[in-house]
Amino acid sequence: MTSSPRNFSREFFAARFKPLEKIRAKGHYFRLILMKYADAIEETGPSFSVGGRYNPANEFGALYLAESPKLCWQEKIKYYSGRVDAIPEQALGEFEVHILRAVDLTDAKVLKALGIKIEHITHPSDHYITKMIGAAAWSLGIEALVVPSSVDSAQKNIVIFRDHLQRQSYVERKKVTPSDFSSEELGS
Repeated sequence: MTSSPRNFSREFFAARFKPLEKIRAKGHYFRLILMKYADAIEETGPSFSVGGRYNPANEFGALYLAESPKLCWQEKIKYYSGRVDAIPEQALGEFEVHILRAVDLTDAKVLKALGIKIEHITHPSDHYITKMIGAAAWSLGIEALVVPSSVDSAQKNIVIFRDHLQRQSYVERKKVTPSDFSSEELGS
């Protein structure tokens, strides 16, 4: 797939999101960031200003978490184009997540209802559709999206729109520790 179908828009996805069942998303998730930003590991300001896979720049922020430390490292290695030697010192944050209103984009029925395929949301560099999906979800007050990792679609990430969290929903930082790449962390 070389390009995304540009006929998809945030309005298109918003209309398709409305009837979808919202799920609870809970569990332990992780985030890997530059060590010098460890104190700000749960902030969404940087994603607001530069954008992310599921959030257009300068519209809203999102907190991106992975289901395991191993997945964090796989995605970091992808970000640095496989150049492990180029990855600066990292901090690994562990979070307890409990979200009341999420949509699971790893569910084949949800993808079908949205009129997309998994390839549309796991493309390594084309984020047009994912940004439209995120913008639609955010505009409807959805708190989070459970999404397939672009590194391995069998693994999951969660994209949390912190500014939409209800009182009963939460993201609690459990701990932040230094994390240097090692084969043990990748389960090798």
